[in-house]
Amino acid sequence: MKQQQQLWDDCEQQQLWDDCVKQQ
Repeated sequence: MKQQQQLWDDCEQQQLWDDCVKQQ
């Protein structure tokens, strides 16, 4: 499940956590 962690990394950098959490 490293792909999910990478997604958070990308989101955190773009400050789109809200969008990331919804995409989960």
